[in-house]
Amino acid sequence: MEYFVFLKNPFAKSEVVRQLASQLSSWSIYPFSWVTQFPSSMLTINPFSLLQGVKNGSGFGVRKPPRFENANVALYEKSGRGGTQIDYYDFGAGQVLVCDRRTKFSYWQWAAPATHEGITQQDLVDAAKDLGIEPEVMMAIARQESHGGGFFKDGQPKILFERHKMYSHLKEDGLDAKALAKANPDIVNPKQGGYGKSSIQYDKLTRARALDESAALQSASWGRFQIMGENYRDLYKTPQEMETAMRASEKQQLAFFVAFLRKKAGGKLVQALKDHKWETVAMYYNGKYWKKINPNYATNIQKYYEEFKKKPQ
Repeated sequence: MEYFVFLKNPFAKSEVVRQLASQLSSWSIYPFSWVTQFPSSMLTINPFSLLQGVKNGSGFGVRKPPRFENANVALYEKSGRGGTQIDYYDFGAGQVLVCDRRTKFSYWQWAAPATHEGITQQDLVDAAKDLGIEPEVMMAIARQESHGGGFFKDGQPKILFERHKMYSHLKEDGLDAKALAKANPDIVNPKQGGYGKSSIQYDKLTRARALDESAALQSASWGRFQIMGENYRDLYKTPQEMETAMRASEKQQLAFFVAFLRKKAGGKLVQALKDHKWETVAMYYNGKYWKKINPNYATNIQKYYEEFKKKPQ
């Protein structure tokens, strides 16, 4: 049987390494040295220099469960549904770690959210009150940005990967964006476009994460309201925290949407919504080239607003 070792207390690394070293002769270690995207609470053992410490940000597998003297460590059993190319580790609560041996990359999967976690019209009304705008305005822009809910059929949040954003964020992180664009033009490119079908968006994201996880998460628009991940600071500390929230429920996606509206352009977007300046709304939401990308954006919001105003609440 194979296990994955997870540190409940990330500050217990040295003690856990000591315990593992004392048991080294009783079980074999094989490293996940190619897994670079684990949280810091994961642990990597270098079998060639075990006593010299731990590689940060990774994990390790064992073929025999070690014994530990404290409760700082949890073992998660390898799922039987894996194969020769992909391993699955069940972490509970619908969370699964997927290790893809073909691309030498790992990523998380979550179960589909409960249906009762979807947003209601009352949620939109409450959000409008929080922003100080008319409920009909909130419902109009929500309708414009919503595309049949916040999740794909497989339970993953809807995303659209933006290759030109990935190019920009890679440059910001000091990486050679030009070289990476030459090797991966569909996921790194100075030119906008090349989106493809919804069914390939997570494949793009997974490949992009292998280049730079933070840049990748910031380069996709997320959830029911398609907020770009690069706006994560509006509500979250890290892109990873944003992703976790987007996977949780449509209510979390709405919270990110409201935070984005409130903070965009120092509050000017909310003021444009209050003043019904739909073209200004379109510019702040979609950028200065919005007319080329979505020429009907402003007129659609106006149309939806007028329709909602006519309906009895």
